[in-house]
Amino acid sequence: MKRNFMLVQKGEIGNIQRCACGAVHMRILSNSVSLHFTEDVFLIFASMVKRASFRLMDEHLADLVRDRDVEKEE
Repeated sequence: MKRNFMLVQKGEIGNIQRCACGAVHMRILSNSVSLHFTEDVFLIFASMVKRASFRLMDEHLADLVRDRDVEKEE
């Protein structure tokens, strides 16, 4: 059975597609990784990535690592 995919977004590192069944497929081309999500889980994942990108822009990596180490000790 052939699946029909609709391209949602394409970029330099991969693409995001939705198949006819409603699943969201994210393909990262550089290392051949494919992630498959339900629509609800994809929205949660996208929100997490968005928050992470804002945090990375606001904080230095060294600060993030230090915070992680402090959390492990607690």
